[in-house]
Amino acid sequence: MSTDEPSETNEAPEPAEWVVEPPPSHVGELAVACIGYVQRTLGVELDFTPETLPLLDHWLRAAAEELRVLPTDKAEDPYLDAIAAPAGAYLGEVVRRLVPARWFAPPGEYRLWRIELHDVFLSFNPIGIAMEAIQGKELEGFGAFFRLHPDERGIAERALANLPEVEIEEYFAPSSRVETLQIVADAITATHEGPRAYGDNDYGPVRTEAIGAALPAGHGPIEA
Repeated sequence: MSTDEPSETNEAPEPAEWVVEPPPSHVGELAVACIGYVQRTLGVELDFTPETLPLLDHWLRAAAEELRVLPTDKAEDPYLDAIAAPAGAYLGEVVRRLVPARWFAPPGEYRLWRIELHDVFLSFNPIGIAMEAIQGKELEGFGAFFRLHPDERGIAERALANLPEVEIEEYFAPSSRVETLQIVADAITATHEGPRAYGDNDYGPVRTEAIGAALPAGHGPIEA
């Protein structure tokens, strides 16, 4: 063997390809229900790609308008069960096909649900994002903001600092949140000197206490 050619034992191993596992059955059922709702309303079938998220934005707005006739003190549960849960499940599945990520989704505990990224310490509640899109404002207790490692929060804020201002409706739209997610994840990954992996041991301590108040308006969907 020529000394000019590296041997197989000296070559850096290729990173393992991330395999998207099926979601928990109750999450998958909600995501499929969302696809059916959107198809019946808009005549288009969603396919779990980011390009379909503007359709999800539109359906969320239309479905929410139909429920606004309900009394205010009875509005949250219909929003949560009939709209936000299916939309959040679909949104989470889009994200899982976009970046390596896993579900934490205790059945029936929608406020605790999280999408947890594998390569970056970042988690959020996609159902919370759907709820904020419906209400058009930040909501406490739904964890829609991006939970980051404290040491990496500044990286995310700098990456988002020069983004143009948008209308409130667009700011809270799931499609906009996913665009922000990609910017933040890419910015943080660029600072890593090698591949990283985060799992249950890393996210476990923050899962139940991560659903607090979001940052004040104007600071973006980030919480350290």
